[in-house]
Amino acid sequence: MLKQVSKTILPLLLLLLLFVQTPAQSWITVRSESRFNFSGMALVEQTDARKTFIVVHDNKDQFADAPKKNKTERAALLIVENGESRPRIEPLKWFDKDGKENALPVDLESVSAIPDQPNKFLAGVGNPNEAGEKGAVYYVELAADKKSVRVLNSFKLPTQTDGRDFEAFAVQKIGDKLFAFWADRGKNEKPATLFWGEIDLQKGEIKSLGETNIKTPDLLDLTKYPKAELRSISDLKIDDSGGVFVTSALDGEDYGIFASAFYYVGAFAANGATVSFKASRFPVKLYQFKNYKTEAFEFIEGENGGVIFGTDDEDFGAAIFFNW
Repeated sequence: MLKQVSKTILPLLLLLLLFVQTPAQSWITVRSESRFNFSGMALVEQTDARKTFIVVHDNKDQFADAPKKNKTERAALLIVENGESRPRIEPLKWFDKDGKENALPVDLESVSAIPDQPNKFLAGVGNPNEAGEKGAVYYVELAADKKSVRVLNSFKLPTQTDGRDFEAFAVQKIGDKLFAFWADRGKNEKPATLFWGEIDLQKGEIKSLGETNIKTPDLLDLTKYPKAELRSISDLKIDDSGGVFVTSALDGEDYGIFASAFYYVGAFAANGATVSFKASRFPVKLYQFKNYKTEAFEFIEGENGGVIFGTDDEDFGAAIFFNW
């Protein structure tokens, strides 16, 4: 059964809980192959013994029958079991609306669980212009046997996409309506842009409602690393009290320097038929990681829950860190 973050958890309380970090915990390498790097993750199910997530990869080869050396993986299950030193990755087949496997999305950068719809998710494309007529967001369902995902619908973002890289997409129910949230990642001094709108899954439409800029602090002295690029938003989640949490990442190219951080940046609240955003006075840093480029995270509810982070460390592969 899909579990969401409890509605009784207010953003401030969640901030206090996240500061409690066990020093003995460390990053765990999941795969050393770049084609399995994490660009987004969402909780599928949890039990006392294990937690299962759907993860997406930002690979760009478009055909499932491409040579094996190419990167055609798009989604997988990440399984974290108690007592297991190394989590498992189980690749998922990707089927389009017509049931065809040889039609893959390009550059998946995010995935979000849909409230009240177990095993259904929205996956966002980083560069919508590369997606052509396929759409920029995919409404997908995880098969009952958990071996594949199938596209139920796809649609485009209502905002201008030229020159943008959308690293994050999330969906959340606020009041009695479903809203989508997406973000252009920004670059160095150029802030990220957070957008939001009301979403209709059946029609495949998003009605744009607003936007705001978000700039997170520099993670390193960029004058010392001229090839490095700060992305103020590399992933995004809205908890069900409206709290907005983001990761930021420093990308130093395939074998460059990496760094990342996790912030609380504000909250959304129902405002009549729409929602309004109130930014925090400054981004509240909850975690900072050296040598890792975090591009995915997810919350897990309950006494044995917390938060999990996943990386896209380019040619170094993928790793996870969790605080339970």
